Amino acid sequence: GARAQALFDAMRHAEAEEAFVALAARDDADDAARCRATLLAGQAMIRRRDRARGATALTSVAVHCPDADARAWARFHAAKALGALDRHADAIAQYDALVLEVLREYEGRFDTFLNGLMLSNPRQLVRHEVRARGGEGGPA
Repeated sequence: GARAQALFDAMRHAEAEEAFVALAARDDADDAARCRATLLAGQAMIRRRDRARGATALTSVAVHCPDADARAWARFHAAKALGALDRHADAIAQYDALVLEVLREYEGRFDTFLNGLMLSNPRQLVRHEVRARGGEGGPA
């Protein structure tokens, strides 16, 4: 895992993706390790602009992983990727699922978690909503 993370941190995304996919496929990987590896593989895909594959991988993490943090981050990154692909309705669906997940799983930590995710670019949500309804959506 350390090598894959080092590749990811060094922005060597194709190599990091390959390493994380291999980690997720290991027979001795537990669910938590498999989820983390798939989450980071999906992020590596997105970082090298393979947004469709990345969003698919991350959506799988969001649906199947037992870890609430992994599910939430997967939905957030999948939504951003889908928005970049002009799939704004799908992006909104991921953001909506994220909000429900946060409300269900994070209760007392809601404000901190939501601020960390959404306030880094608050116009992003509005842009997806406007584009999904057929408008321009403003600057990126």
